[in-house]
Amino acid sequence: MKKFIFSILCVVLLCPRAYADELTELKTMFQKMQVEMNAMAQRIEQLEQEKQRQSAQKQHEIDYLQDRVDQLERADKGTGKSLLSTLNPEVSIIGDVVYKTTDEDEGEGDNDFNAREMELAFSANVDTYARGDVVVAIENEDGNTEVALEEGYLTLLETPLDGLQAKVGKFRPFFGKANRMHLHQLPWVDYPLAVQNFLGEEGVSEAGVSLSYLIPNPADIFSELTFEAINNGSTVLGGGEENETVYLGHLKNFFEVTPDTSLELGISHAFGKNDVGDGADTFLTGVDVTLNTRLFDNRRTTSHTEVLLNKREQVTENDVDSWGMFTSLEQQLTDRWWAFGRYDFSQMPTASEVDTHAYSVGLTFAQSEYVFWRAMYTHTDNETSEDVNTVWLQMDFSIGPHKPHAYR
Repeated sequence: MKKFIFSILCVVLLCPRAYADELTELKTMFQKMQVEMNAMAQRIEQLEQEKQRQSAQKQHEIDYLQDRVDQLERADKGTGKSLLSTLNPEVSIIGDVVYKTTDEDEGEGDNDFNAREMELAFSANVDTYARGDVVVAIENEDGNTEVALEEGYLTLLETPLDGLQAKVGKFRPFFGKANRMHLHQLPWVDYPLAVQNFLGEEGVSEAGVSLSYLIPNPADIFSELTFEAINNGSTVLGGGEENETVYLGHLKNFFEVTPDTSLELGISHAFGKNDVGDGADTFLTGVDVTLNTRLFDNRRTTSHTEVLLNKREQVTENDVDSWGMFTSLEQQLTDRWWAFGRYDFSQMPTASEVDTHAYSVGLTFAQSEYVFWRAMYTHTDNETSEDVNTVWLQMDFSIGPHKPHAYR
C-alpha cells in the first residue's frame, strides 16, 4: 500500500515537470521554425525583386534578338512548318494620312488633306542565317507621287563571332534614336528640327554596310557597339561626291534602374567629306537619352532628349560650329490616350547665326495596335522671319503584321 501511494506521488510530482520540459522544447522548435520561415520568406521576396529587376532588361534583349530566335526555331525539324510557309515573306501596307493648316505662306500640302506616305513592307527569313527586309515608300511630294526604295537590306543573324550581326543594303543608319524611326513610328507628327536640318527632312537612309556587336560585360548590361559605312551622295550630313563614304559609330547602353524604370544612353559620331571640296570634312556628334518609367497609377512616362553637335570644315572661311537639340515628354493618360510635348532648337549645318525654336503639344489615340489618330500644334519662332503656327491632324493604319506604331 505504501508503494502504491509513493508511486502516485511520484507521478503527480513529476508530470508537471515533464510537461513543462516538453512545452519548452515545443516553444524552442516553434521559434526555430519561425526564424527559418522568415528567412525563406525574405529569400523569396529577394528572388521576386531580382526577377522583376531583370525582366525588362531581358525582354529588351529578347526583342532585339527576336529575328535570330525565329531563325533557329524555323531550323528546328520539330517545328512542323512547311518550306512554303518558311519562304513566304510577311507583307504589310502602312498608310500615313495628314491634314496640315498653317498661318505662313501657303505651300503644297498646306490647308489640305495629304496621303503623305504609303509603305509596302516585306520581311522574310532567307535561310537559317539571314533575314531580308524591303520597304518601298509611295510618297506625295509637292503634288507629285513618287515611288522610292526606303530600305532594302540583308541581316546576317549568325556570324563566326558570337554576338556580331551584319547588315548590307540600304537602311537607316544608327545615328541617334529618332533617325532610325519611319514616319509612322514617331511619337509626333513630324521629325524634330535638328534631325531635319542636320540629317535630312526625313532623316538619313543610304546604302552601305553595318556591323553590330553585343559587348559582354560582368554587370550583364545590354551594351551594343555599331560601326557603319554608307554612301555620301544624298545625305545632308556630308553632301560630298557620290563616290565618297560617310563613317558612323554608335554605342548604346540599356540599364534597368528599378523594376518600373529603364534608362537608355547612346552616343553617335559620324564624319564624311562635305561639298566644300579640297578635302573638307563634316563631323557630327550626337547624344541621346531615353527614360521610361511608371509614375502615375502605373501609367507609362517616356522622356527622350537628343543633342547634335556639328563641325563643318571650310576652305576659304572659318569652320562652322553649329548645333541642335530636342527634348520630348510622353505621358500615358489611359490605356489608349497619350499626351505629349516637344521642344526643338536648331541652327543650320552651314550657319550658326540663326536660331530656330519650336514648341509642340499634342494627343494620340491608339484605336488599336493597327490604327492610331493624332493631333499636334506647333509654334515655331525663327529669328529671321515671322512666327508660324501649325496644326496637324494625322491618321495611320496598318494592314499586315507590321504595326504603324509601338502599341502601348
